[in-house]
Amino acid sequence: ITASGMNFGLLVLDEDAGNWPTILRLTQLSNAKMIKLPVWKRAESHNSAAAAEESLDNKLIQLQQNNVEAIATFSEVPEELAVKLLHGQQSLLDLFSRDSHDWLPQVAVVLAQYARQVPFWQIGTDIFDEDITWDPRIKYILTTLRTEFEKLIRNPILFTPLPGLLDVNQQQVGNSYVSVAISSLIVPEQIPDYIAEFHKKGMNHIWAVLEPMTDSYISRDNRLIDFAKRIAYAKKSEAEAIFINHPWNEKEYNARLVTEPTELFLIYRTLADQFGGTRYLGEFELAPGVPVLVFDRDGQGCLFTWNTNYHPEAPASQNEFDLYLGKTSVEIDLFGNTKPLPMENGIGRIHLTNWPVFLSR
Repeated sequence: ITASGMNFGLLVLDEDAGNWPTILRLTQLSNAKMIKLPVWKRAESHNSAAAAEESLDNKLIQLQQNNVEAIATFSEVPEELAVKLLHGQQSLLDLFSRDSHDWLPQVAVVLAQYARQVPFWQIGTDIFDEDITWDPRIKYILTTLRTEFEKLIRNPILFTPLPGLLDVNQQQVGNSYVSVAISSLIVPEQIPDYIAEFHKKGMNHIWAVLEPMTDSYISRDNRLIDFAKRIAYAKKSEAEAIFINHPWNEKEYNARLVTEPTELFLIYRTLADQFGGTRYLGEFELAPGVPVLVFDRDGQGCLFTWNTNYHPEAPASQNEFDLYLGKTSVEIDLFGNTKPLPMENGIGRIHLTNWPVFLSR
């Protein structure tokens, strides 16, 4: 699929992401075509070889070679600027609220190097905290930074991160480009409503950043199924891009650091592959409790469906459904396994469980 991974992205902003060669390789394998990278790091490497490998210049070149767009993100306050903050002040808002002479030279260096190479910039990191309150300093800071960007590039695209549960409008934010963090407290079916509210309030360009469920009292199956539905409903919401935090972690085993993909990795890869480049068309029910989300991919239909009434002990006939899909349709599960759909006179017969599947031609 040529559009595989289009408008799907990863956050690679924390220390658990691993070294750069590993990040690049896992990003390639994930099908993601967008990646949020930190402009500054809190502590820079003192190893010259490692520093060269981790340089933003080197990353941008390699990402471009792999057709991955970079979003340069002001997510941390570097040590050289942190020392200028008062006790108890640590955030980017604290830094950028100070006199611009305190931080402008460091920002100017970044812009002079990368402003023409990077298509998107984000001012701040994505936050899922449902208790966060609106900070009016954001609008002033964004206006100040945009002025500096415009000295180097025309119409720069700056995104403002916002928690999905925050009630603000475009005038308060001062930006129509926003990255909305959708907390795991929001059920998948409600995601389109939250995104629609931001649209109604004047924010016309929206990225959805999804937080998977992690609660230990929820079963593994339900967590993975919920994750897949989150991405499907975010796609239904017509968000311009969908992001998750990198689905791998760096862990220490026998005094060695090892980077391991999580169980979400394969599912994200499949969803990015199948949903990449698609457009939401509508929804219908095959039967009560059997929703079907319909997407278009260059004139070809792509269906996403599951059976909410599934019970493993029920007769097989109760979980089987007929659907006209054409002569060469396939079923794709969340792990990327593909099998032909049994057909008879153009009618497909599909066995559906609570695990969502794709039906494609």
